[in-house]
Amino acid sequence: MKENVKTNMLTDTLVIDNITIPYSKYKTISISCSGGADSSLLLYILMKYKQTGTIHVYTYANNLKGRLAAKSSANVIEKCIQLTGYYDIAHHVLYVDKHDSKVMFSNLSLQKEITKSAIVYSAITANPPKDIADSFCGEHKNSEQQDRDPAIQRPTFISDTFCTPFTNINKKKIKELYDYLGVTKSLFPITRSCEGFKSKTENFTKTCNTCWWCLERKWAFETF
Repeated sequence: MKENVKTNMLTDTLVIDNITIPYSKYKTISISCSGGADSSLLLYILMKYKQTGTIHVYTYANNLKGRLAAKSSANVIEKCIQLTGYYDIAHHVLYVDKHDSKVMFSNLSLQKEITKSAIVYSAITANPPKDIADSFCGEHKNSEQQDRDPAIQRPTFISDTFCTPFTNINKKKIKELYDYLGVTKSLFPITRSCEGFKSKTENFTKTCNTCWWCLERKWAFETF
């Protein structure tokens, strides 16, 4: 598929396959990146269309999950540099006991303050349809449903600084964007979405194939 990306110099936006991504071509920006499929794609897009200015990449390495995000995100950054040629990157790894959306969003203001970023990005997506999401973990155990409810339209900008451009699309659309940008075979295999514990992953040497994130990835990409 031929890539069709529109840029608007007046409003600093990208439109990629009908997905609008506010961005700054010249100013410093910051993005939370776990090394998963969603945040890795957003990082690639920002790097590909950046002109100048540092991109600060923040990674939260969860001690309970073997701190794998530190390695996964570093691998993703290296691959994105190879693919885009953009290397004005500052990678910040924060080691925490537990990482969830509350931890991440509570640190967005700190990211902005430390990096003096014009925009701070998160690549959170919407859930799959409810029946699919419930099949991953059960209707009454779906802790992701409230924050990522696909029935709720959420703003992509919060306080004119914090940007979640994928918040109203699910991973099926993320897969389409990978295909659209031609990085399904090059970037996607480097990413890791599994959040399985030590006992389920043979000491973090493989994916568990049973956690929410593995099942969502399988649903969208047809592979773990």
